[in-house]
Amino acid sequence: MRRDRLWYAHVLIGLPLSACGGSGNPTVAPPTPPTTPPAASALASITVSLDRSTLVAGQTAQASATGRDRNGQPIAIGTVAWSSSAPAVATVASSGLVTAVAAGSATISASAGGLTASASLSVTAAPVLTTLSLRVANPSLVSGTSITAQVHGIDQFGAPIATGPLTWNSSAPAVARVSESGEITGILAGPATITARAGTGANVVQGTVALVVSHGPAVRIAITQNAEGALNGGAFTTPPVVQVQDAAGNTVLSNSSTTVTASVSGASLLGVTTRTVTDGVATFVGLGVRGTTGASATLLFRAGSFPPFAQVVTIQPFTFGSGTRMVSTDVPPGRYRSVNAATGSCYWARLRNTAGTAASIIANDIGAGPRLVEIVASDVAFESNRCGPWTEVTGPVTTSVTAPFGDGVYLVGVDIQPGVWRSDGTGTNCYWARLRNVRGEGDVIENVTGTSPTLVAIGPSDLAFKVSRCGNWTRVP
Repeated sequence: MRRDRLWYAHVLIGLPLSACGGSGNPTVAPPTPPTTPPAASALASITVSLDRSTLVAGQTAQASATGRDRNGQPIAIGTVAWSSSAPAVATVASSGLVTAVAAGSATISASAGGLTASASLSVTAAPVLTTLSLRVANPSLVSGTSITAQVHGIDQFGAPIATGPLTWNSSAPAVARVSESGEITGILAGPATITARAGTGANVVQGTVALVVSHGPAVRIAITQNAEGALNGGAFTTPPVVQVQDAAGNTVLSNSSTTVTASVSGASLLGVTTRTVTDGVATFVGLGVRGTTGASATLLFRAGSFPPFAQVVTIQPFTFGSGTRMVSTDVPPGRYRSVNAATGSCYWARLRNTAGTAASIIANDIGAGPRLVEIVASDVAFESNRCGPWTEVTGPVTTSVTAPFGDGVYLVGVDIQPGVWRSDGTGTNCYWARLRNVRGEGDVIENVTGTSPTLVAIGPSDLAFKVSRCGNWTRVP
């Protein structure tokens, strides 16, 4: 029974007090427990982000930092301190602006409220021109035509890139020239290398292209080696060379069937006057002229429908030296003079054959001083020794027709004047002869071997006057 009462007492304690009718005691409420205020918000973490995580050197990116509290809610960060792990790769400003400097990797970090966070950045090198690719549509260019070279720039990554300003050069401007715009024009046949360059100093990049210029169609003939040494009655010492050419002056090698014919005005031609072109060229070996010494003659060359090509030559005195020479072949007929030393002994002989016997000699002479001889067309050969060069007579050998003269053979009216002349030599071996010709046969009008000094009257009809060992002759007034 006691246990029942205890339970009852416990129940009473657990029940709230309430007013009992008629008792007059108040009801007491239990106390309310105190409440704990929530903890204040604090920065718990920060995050760094880049608007671009890969940059090319020279480019920029914006870095930003955000904060969150311990509940993961966004929260203001306050002042942020920025830094780069590799300033040589990328720098970062106080505003978070990142500038890529050079190829590599860098970590961009932000610090605030004792916390730090970072983001990775990769920087690649700026693209630069490393290769110039130079091409032409056809590496074979015909003279007189043009093509434009195409240039493409390539960077270090193999990607296309602008080339910038270009400078052009040709290894052979006479073969192919190139303009500032890359237009290539063929000039002369041959190879050439075209070069384009970009950049300056140590950063110059260049590209090349090789091409070959070939001749164009034949349009003309031209003398490419002038005839020189137009000796009267003889072959040119340098023969004329005629080429078949295209418009740019290239020899048209494929033109090998054309016939070139030579003619002349103001003289007559000697030798072969027609030649067939070989590899575009006709050489007139043995061609010569005969005419008036000192006069001009015009050589004219013609081939097919091409315009004719002309060269003017001045006919020069024919000259030859010592030895035996064939008349007409080596030496044209004519009157020649040899001016040898006064002490020399000039020998000449006109020959009817080359047997070398006494019977071969038509006429001969030997002596000192200027010598004269007339070679005629019927002579087979002409021999001379110790005479020096023989030259076609074109004028006097003396300073005037009245000037004193010594040993030699002189033309009357050209070298000396007709009239009375006196020798000033001594002795009995003075020889003189008045001559009607200088062929050495049937030439003497009158001659004397005698004592010097002596007098002689040279007639106006005399052709020449020959003297030996008489000293100097002076005209008697």
